[in-house]
Amino acid sequence: MDLFGNIQTFNPLTGTGFIRPAQGGAMIPFNQIELKRPRDAEVREGSRVHYKTEEDDLGELVAVQMHLA
Repeated sequence: MDLFGNIQTFNPLTGTGFIRPAQGGAMIPFNQIELKRPRDAEVREGSRVHYKTEEDDLGELVAVQMHLA
């Protein structure tokens, strides 16, 4: 399922953060390695993203196949 949301928090040292889904609900963790973007585009809090979710090894939802929207 394709989803939209905004980056709520982002830690550039770890490359991880959380997305606040546009449709509401719990925040979704992400790793910047999943974000497809132009080289000069920065990951910033508040950026709108398009993403999908899948379960990680612990059964928790994580964002994958992310794109700046």
